[in-house]
Amino acid sequence: MDNDIIINTDEVKLEIDKETLRWLRDKVLSREMKSKGIIPPVEFIRDDLLHHYDDERGYWYKFEGNIAAFGNHNDGYLYPEGEGGKSLIDTISVTPFPIAVDEWNNAELAPKCIVDGYIYADVRLLVGSGGVGKTTLMLFEVAHIALGIPLYGNDIRTPGNVIIVTAEDQRGRLIARLRKVTGELANGTQDMISKVMRSVFILDVTSEIKRLTRIENDVVVIDDAIVGGMIASFRALNPSLVIFDPAVSFGVGEARVNDAEQGLIMAARRMVKGLDCCVTFIHHTGKENASNSGSTNNEVFKVVQNQYAFRGGSAFADGARMVHILGSPTLNEFKKYTDGKIKLSPFFEIDAKPGLFLGLAKMTYAKPKHPVIALARDGFKFHQVSMKGALTPEETNSKILEFLEREVDKGEKHSISSLKDALHKRGNLNTSFTAIETLIKGLIDSGEIEEAPLEKAVGVKKTFLKKVIHRLNKWG
Repeated sequence: MDNDIIINTDEVKLEIDKETLRWLRDKVLSREMKSKGIIPPVEFIRDDLLHHYDDERGYWYKFEGNIAAFGNHNDGYLYPEGEGGKSLIDTISVTPFPIAVDEWNNAELAPKCIVDGYIYADVRLLVGSGGVGKTTLMLFEVAHIALGIPLYGNDIRTPGNVIIVTAEDQRGRLIARLRKVTGELANGTQDMISKVMRSVFILDVTSEIKRLTRIENDVVVIDDAIVGGMIASFRALNPSLVIFDPAVSFGVGEARVNDAEQGLIMAARRMVKGLDCCVTFIHHTGKENASNSGSTNNEVFKVVQNQYAFRGGSAFADGARMVHILGSPTLNEFKKYTDGKIKLSPFFEIDAKPGLFLGLAKMTYAKPKHPVIALARDGFKFHQVSMKGALTPEETNSKILEFLEREVDKGEKHSISSLKDALHKRGNLNTSFTAIETLIKGLIDSGEIEEAPLEKAVGVKKTFLKKVIHRLNKWG
């Protein structure tokens, strides 16, 4: 019989022939996956069984009789078999292990980088109001990653395949727009066009949406069959980026907002772990943030720097590691914040919508050169425009410290809240209210700002913020 050696060590040996593997697969499919059209290959089940032996930590799982359970719990294949059998998730998900030597030596602060300083192998949100150009910009980014050419001046560290799961635009419509975007980038070069065609994979679920989560016993849970099936299918493509558009179509709806968002974050994290890629949700801003009301505080430039500037709860922004927000400024606002060195097309002069502000509202793994990227749009092409008086993170921190020092010299005793207000009104930082608070807390954490005791408490207030003066010690 044609046997596959699954595990072969001094402690345990397991041989399973392909016929038994097929039997196992059919058993699993009979539960839920068959009804959803997800059929993992026999080889995937074999690889999953192999995954459950860990030689270094010395644990393994016995498979007796008709096999009590099988599956990779990260991928969602967890089904008990036989009377009284326990699934592997019951066995391993609650079992902590000490830190192994290789983990200690090799653990990294940031995951795999896809686009330098912009996209990493973790969960990302790309947010914008309806009609702002999210899909076109998404395809613009996809083409750059597929071709490996710099995006917004940032090198592509992991060029490769991109998977788009669309529940909004049909496959043909996306292909037509991608053709336009690629044509602008490739200048008619057939090799580059062919590379994009080979590297971009589109799964159209507009007629039969496959939700990543479901409600079970009044709790939002990951749909193991759907998520596990996607991981199994996508793994062979080795994607750098997986995109779900729009996010709302893949969850349980907006009736229970934070639970629904957290469920999608958990599903995306499982995909990130199973595929080692970035998983991006395309999401919508709230109506109140979709337009520029004319107030300085509601300028698009500042709105796009607020990681919570979209409808729904806070779980999405809190759970994602990258939050990128798109806004469409008026021509006057665009000119106010950019150096204007690029000539805008007459079409946008008439329409008074010159392009986009792309706010890097949350970046866990990198400090952006500037919190906003300005993009002048010309049809299916985007040109990056330099920001006026763009400050580096170091320059921004220096301005905050100088401002605080002047305030203390004038006798102002600021809390975080009052300093944030003062900087927002008088600091000329060109950054959002939320971002200013993050910067202040970062300076406190790094020891540049300290909370000093007040000579006399004012109500419950007992401390104030002041710049830390660093002096050389006696050794110089």
